Amino acid sequence: MRYLLLIAAVLLFSACMPWSGSHSKAPVPVPTASTGSAMGATSESQGALGADTSATGSVKRDGGVPVTCPVTVPHHGPGSADDRYGDKGLSTELWPAGVVNAGLNYVQSDGSIRMKFPWWREPGVVGKLIITGKRLDGVSPDLSSEIPPAYGQSGFQATYLVFPTEGCWQVTGEAGNARLTFVTWVTKYGSDAATNGS
Repeated sequence: MRYLLLIAAVLLFSACMPWSGSHSKAPVPVPTASTGSAMGATSESQGALGADTSATGSVKRDGGVPVTCPVTVPHHGPGSADDRYGDKGLSTELWPAGVVNAGLNYVQSDGSIRMKFPWWREPGVVGKLIITGKRLDGVSPDLSSEIPPAYGQSGFQATYLVFPTEGCWQVTGEAGNARLTFVTWVTKYGSDAATNGS
């Protein structure tokens, strides 16, 4: 019996081990502004952060986000949810690594991308939530938002953000005296992030 348990343990252990050529290269974490990847970084620092140059000459991080798009990543704000980003006034939930990667079910007939973003007006903040946004890396109509009024003027607020195109987007939410801004990279599932956008 001990012999069978030993063989089973060896087989299980060897099945869990990565063998040469059986797995792709491990992903490199997406750098943030705090690690020196914000706009204006030198080519030496970009190379050190796992950046590469595509055939078009655009420098991008692993994951396809150009180094010129200073995406915001969650910092575990109020509520301590993993993807929460905010301060004592407003907070929202960001997409992983600051990238909105939309599947076909989120792409509208006009090509725009409509994604859910929950917002929270933190205690003491009262007012209608207003969301604006603009593309940082190209010409595009401004972002639009859908904000159902049924949630009132305090606490939680469900929203949809409608990005007219793929690309690097700066989004700002305001309610009462509170204001929160973040930057996100928006792409359609399967797109080449370095060459997308209209």
